[in-house]
Amino acid sequence: MGGRIILLSIGMPSFFEWTATLGLVFGGCCSNALALELVTSRLPQAGKLITFVQFLVISIFGLIRHLTVSPRPLSEEKVMDQVAARILALRKLLPKGHIMRVAVDGRVDSSRRSFADGLYARLKEAAPVVKVALTDFRDPSHPFEDHHESTPDLKAFRRKLLDPLSPSGSQEYITGLSDDHSVPAKAEDGSILLVQGRHLHGEEIRSYWDSSIFFDSLDLITIQRTPSNSSSSDSHLSHSPKKHTRRHSRGGSRSRILVDETYQEPEPLHARHPIVVKESVSGVFIDDLTPPSFLTKLGRLRLMPRSIPIRRWTVQVVLFLLTSLLNNIAFAYRVPMPVHIIFRSGGMVVNMVMGWFIGKRYTKLQITSIIFVTLGVILTTFSASFDDPHISSESVQTAYTEYFIGVGILTLALILSGAMGLAQDAMYSEYGRGHWQEALFYLHFLSMPMFVFMADDIKSQYVSMTANARLFASNFSSPNPNSTKPDFPFLLPMTATPAQLAFLFYYIPLLTNVLTQLVCISGVHRLTSRVDSLTVALILVVRKAVSLGISVLWIRGDGDGGNAWLWPNEVVEGNGVDSKKNQ
Repeated sequence: MGGRIILLSIGMPSFFEWTATLGLVFGGCCSNALALELVTSRLPQAGKLITFVQFLVISIFGLIRHLTVSPRPLSEEKVMDQVAARILALRKLLPKGHIMRVAVDGRVDSSRRSFADGLYARLKEAAPVVKVALTDFRDPSHPFEDHHESTPDLKAFRRKLLDPLSPSGSQEYITGLSDDHSVPAKAEDGSILLVQGRHLHGEEIRSYWDSSIFFDSLDLITIQRTPSNSSSSDSHLSHSPKKHTRRHSRGGSRSRILVDETYQEPEPLHARHPIVVKESVSGVFIDDLTPPSFLTKLGRLRLMPRSIPIRRWTVQVVLFLLTSLLNNIAFAYRVPMPVHIIFRSGGMVVNMVMGWFIGKRYTKLQITSIIFVTLGVILTTFSASFDDPHISSESVQTAYTEYFIGVGILTLALILSGAMGLAQDAMYSEYGRGHWQEALFYLHFLSMPMFVFMADDIKSQYVSMTANARLFASNFSSPNPNSTKPDFPFLLPMTATPAQLAFLFYYIPLLTNVLTQLVCISGVHRLTSRVDSLTVALILVVRKAVSLGISVLWIRGDGDGGNAWLWPNEVVEGNGVDSKKNQ
């Protein structure tokens, strides 16, 4: 039944994408658990060091993905200078005598007209320019109060202006339908036609433009556009005057701007020579026309805009760091990997109990599932406490005390993990579940400053691991008194001795654990963005069962089954009962 739930959640259209996600979860998390058990078997006290290295590597990978080079702020005058220079450069690529047709489009009338006027003043110094406003092609017989900029006579606009100034046109044109603009004129060869107005990229006229500029108070996009490179992908651009409300984030607040329902800005990624300029409360920005130097890029590195406010991560960051630390620290208290796995499979129980405290109510079948899971966790815990091979006859009481301290640590970690799950549900209900990469990055990156308070412990654990690595390497050859081994394991000479290679090999489980942790947690976060918490919990229980099998059969060598299999089965069955009820 559990497999049926998973398959129903997956759906065939996204089968391959789901295969990749489940591959990350099962492959990454199972190998991560295996590597973690190998590391802690060699150095049980390295919990803080392991957590620090895991968080550091994931933070670095996330930082690389979330850094962006911010645009260079410019004055409005410099923006006009650069756009004019770009248009003149594109004009040189056109056939000799060709009349270049440039559209200045945008939603904000005053800003668009002001920009077009400034552009006209710069272009006319280098070439003859014909400046036209689309509003001049409105029907002059309509009363002025009935005029609307979205209702020009496009047929007359094409017949009287655009067609004559096309490559095969007569070059005789008029600039409007009123008496002031209806006097015919003849354009010079190599002139520039500069048209400003709204809806210049509707289906009827967008193919006329050699270069298009979209401008308003938020965005300015200049795009090289010719009839040959216009495509059907632009078919959603139309001349409809319908309105709707769209939100823009500006200066940390949200403003509401009326825009045309069917109007879309030109897509710069599909353009041949795009220039992107943005005007915001912090200034005017333009993409560099020439690639900036490496040092310039470094000075302008910024984090990408967040979909979720950073204050909403605070509680989750603390809970996530404490949970990770406690889970790794528990290895120092004689808690074997199977108990780790079973305890973390009880997360559904904790979520239910916490949900009950905040007003949620559950059915008898769900309560039965809690009893199964709780029984499995308790029996596995006591079974492991009696069968733990680390317990010596001389210090049974001390060993039991350490073990149950570790169990208490895991219990606290489980409670904190449940609280974090509730905090995540509350946040995702407000902002949506599609921000798994942002969650992965900020949960680790914002935790890094807290490791300052553990610096001494992390350093001492690294020293202990290095000492153990040297002891491990000494078994392969006698130390050479004339050479010193490096303090850092990866700084080996080209002519490395077997002892030095063994020294490096000692760190492979730690390196494997860190890299597989990145794969594992990426898969889990990706999973939470696709399905509800029930399906996530079910998949993770199956994954933990696989990890448990690897731990019992391979690492611990308890292939006889016994209690190592009996009580974990109670946990899986309990989760299965709950999953069946929710389905």
